[in-house]
Amino acid sequence: MSSGDDSHILIFGRGDRAAGISIDGFPRGLTGLRPIDYPSEQRRLDDLSISASYTTGDDIWFEFDPEAMFRNLAGNASP
Repeated sequence: MSSGDDSHILIFGRGDRAAGISIDGFPRGLTGLRPIDYPSEQRRLDDLSISASYTTGDDIWFEFDPEAMFRNLAGNASP
């Protein structure tokens, strides 16, 4: 990585059960979030193990279970 590159890998789990995703910055805590109902995308949210949705300003944030998401994605992968 070059010194100006802000991409990182966020690792979930440990050992041979670990998985990672590419992120564009360090994780950060959020404040002032308001819970919202996001039913128009409910099927996709269930597939990604999203348990809650929040808004702040123009942004929407999702709370999810990363281990369940990776298990679900692995189960839907083609051989």
